[in-house]
Amino acid sequence: MDGRPVCLCRQYVAGDRHEWSCAVVASATEFETLATIVAPILAGVLTALYVPHRGGMHALLGGALSFVPLWWFIFNGVWQLALFAAAFCTFGGAVTEVVLRSRQNRVHLPH
Repeated sequence: MDGRPVCLCRQYVAGDRHEWSCAVVASATEFETLATIVAPILAGVLTALYVPHRGGMHALLGGALSFVPLWWFIFNGVWQLALFAAAFCTFGGAVTEVVLRSRQNRVHLPH
């Protein structure tokens, strides 16, 4: 695909008129965006929520270990997208860890 959305159209007859119904199917760039940004950030957030300590570091390790499989199997040899996915996984884990730490510090503050 060249990145443009695919439009699937069909013609149907409504009485004596012919009308067209079209549906736009998601383009390849939208799937690459999901695989490069949304899914890795979600994986990093879930990793930081699951691991009680050092969630950002665990997300970094997971992103680094998944670099090669992402590069070969998901992004078909485009290493730049796999690197971005690993970085966004680390980012999601690190931000979640910072948010969780700030909540824990607020709860344990002496009054």
